[in-house]
Amino acid sequence: MNVSGLQQHLADLARLLEASGAKPIAADLTSISEGLAPFKDAPLKEFADFLGRAVAFTRGETPDVPLSKPKGGGKTPAKKAPAVDHDALARELHGLYERAASPDVTTDQIAGLIARLAPLSVPKLTTLGQQIGITAKKKTKQDLIDAIQQRILTRKGSALRSAMI
Repeated sequence: MNVSGLQQHLADLARLLEASGAKPIAADLTSISEGLAPFKDAPLKEFADFLGRAVAFTRGETPDVPLSKPKGGGKTPAKKAPAVDHDALARELHGLYERAASPDVTTDQIAGLIARLAPLSVPKLTTLGQQIGITAKKKTKQDLIDAIQQRILTRKGSALRSAMI
């Protein structure tokens, strides 16, 4: 079964619910059905794997790992982690730090960015920390990552506290 079959089932269910008076739920199902249009030719299993990778990505995890077992029972070849674009990550970190006081910045966004710092070396993390005002020397990679996270969360927290006053 392809996603198009799922679309059809959702559309049929939406019509049934609309006829029974549940118009808000019917509208939601119609929106979901329409949102699936770009994936209409994908098999459901492949689409489910895609959704799993998307969730992993939003959590800052490695999204390129297949979520289903490979056919044939064999092992999947180990994939090399993609190279980290240090400059882009530095810009993203600085931008997030600058916007941390905004209510639009969520703790999930902060956690996602912090998770992507793991592959960086201590010198790179030290440079990133200096860009957002961390001057104290940290001995380990995890200490640096924790300090960067704390710096951003402190900036966000101070904005929340001042809004409450």
